[in-house]
Amino acid sequence: QDLCLIRCDVDPDVCDDGLYCNGIERCDLDNDEADEYGCVLAEETPCPVDACSEAEQRCLEPCEANPDRDGDGHDSIECGGDDCDDSDATVPGAPFTGSVTIREASELAALWGVPEITGDLRIEYASALTNLDELQCLTSVGGNLRISDNSSLTSLEGLGLLETIGGFAGIINNDVLTSFDGLENLTTVGGLSISAHASLTDISGLSSLVSVSGSLFVYVRNLNKERH
Repeated sequence: QDLCLIRCDVDPDVCDDGLYCNGIERCDLDNDEADEYGCVLAEETPCPVDACSEAEQRCLEPCEANPDRDGDGHDSIECGGDDCDDSDATVPGAPFTGSVTIREASELAALWGVPEITGDLRIEYASALTNLDELQCLTSVGGNLRISDNSSLTSLEGLGLLETIGGFAGIINNDVLTSFDGLENLTTVGGLSISAHASLTDISGLSSLVSVSGSLFVYVRNLNKERH
């Protein structure tokens, strides 16, 4: 036995290896796993190994540690990217070429992960449709967008990444829709018509819209405003 050893019961500091990410070592002379100084490893670490910065002596926020968890080259939308499902490397997928019409809620699933529709997107007369969550990756519609006569649609928040609509946008006669929350990233449309919403009281979701190259018609009865 090395008589020069200073055990941790005499000097607890001998257990400190100076590293942050592996936790705080402790003195436990009776522990079978103790080293020659009487020290054992920390019972827990301050954060997962892949989310710890030894250089900065701190735990990293999830978006700092790994903004692209599925490794597909697209950061998650929570981290400012365009990946609406960062657990699936196939999302976002390829653009949808052409036009598509949705008239059943179940049909919307075919557009999950699609970042772009080159033609028109029509979502109409889908009486069971309550939300547009399957469109969370959609950033642009090259043609017209029409969302109309969907009697159960309560939210547009699935369109949170939508930035541009090349053609005309018509959001018409969705009886229980109360706001345009979810369209905050929409900046450009070729034209816009909003009308005949029985419950709509808030259109502030269009606050980022800066370019309407064609006609503009907004009639919201409950706001008592009409614009041409």
